[in-house]
Amino acid sequence: MACTIRLGVRDDATEISRVVLSALDESNARDHGQETVARVARSFVPEGIAAQIATRQVFVAPDAQGRGIGRALMGEIERAAEVAGIAVLTLQSSLTAEARLPGEFAAHCNSAIFVYT
Repeated sequence: MACTIRLGVRDDATEISRVVLSALDESNARDHGQETVARVARSFVPEGIAAQIATRQVFVAPDAQGRGIGRALMGEIERAAEVAGIAVLTLQSSLTAEARLPGEFAAHCNSAIFVYT
């Protein structure tokens, strides 16, 4: 699947919110209770996204999952970190992401050292 990877900007907040909320509802809800999903979702309304647009959240829309997009996003993060001279990154992954790639999650990361929390 061809895709373009770029930094998000404030004008993307509504669409990013839509992707995140659908991923939480359709994918993550299988691994977390509704109360947890609802609590996390409150942080990802458009206003919340706009306020934290430069942070590290990475989500893939449910209809695009399993096509290598997450791997491509992580590759771009690694390249940006390398250019910035950052050798260690902290990754907070969801149970859902880890369940999709059991035993391989760290193997998909190429050059940076990822600390999983």
